[in-house]
Amino acid sequence: MNKGLIKNILIVFLFSITIVSVFKFVRSLKERNDLSDKLNKVRNEMVILEKEKQNLLQDIGKEKNISDQLKQRNSELRNYLKAGKIRIGSLFADAEKAAQVIEGLNSRFCLSRIEGEVLQQEKERLLQENESFKVKLSSIIELKKAIREIKGQARKVHVERKKQVERKKNIEGNRGYLIKDGKEIYSANFKIEVIPAPKQ
Repeated sequence: MNKGLIKNILIVFLFSITIVSVFKFVRSLKERNDLSDKLNKVRNEMVILEKEKQNLLQDIGKEKNISDQLKQRNSELRNYLKAGKIRIGSLFADAEKAAQVIEGLNSRFCLSRIEGEVLQQEKERLLQENESFKVKLSSIIELKKAIREIKGQARKVHVERKKQVERKKNIEGNRGYLIKDGKEIYSANFKIEVIPAPKQ
């Protein structure tokens, strides 16, 4: 019985080793398949990368052509920019002159508007005076008052003129000089006029 038990144990042991070996073999096959799949993937990726490399080289060539074209275009744009700056400078000068002209016109317009307002006020004042004159001239009493006012104003003007003449006489004179710059400058403060007597 010992021999049968040992034999059974041995069989079980061998069987378990066989099962473990089969599992290990299956696993190694699976890993090998996985590895070959990975290797295939890597190869595919390398092919893709090679294609991408070729595409990138083509793109770099195109980019170089575009870069050359852009440099040429950039040079042309710089020339345009210089010409544009010159034109803008002249336009700014023209705009400044136009602004000065506009400012002058605005000031003239403001003055004209102010003059227009003053003239409008003067017109209204004259219209009021005209109305008051019409009222005054329509009645004899008011007309007499107006004549008195005009006479009073005439007297004031006459007195003011006399004062001005007197002031002029006082201003004329030699100012204390008898000789100035080698010439006699003395002048009399009075004038003698001879008027012939009327015939009888």
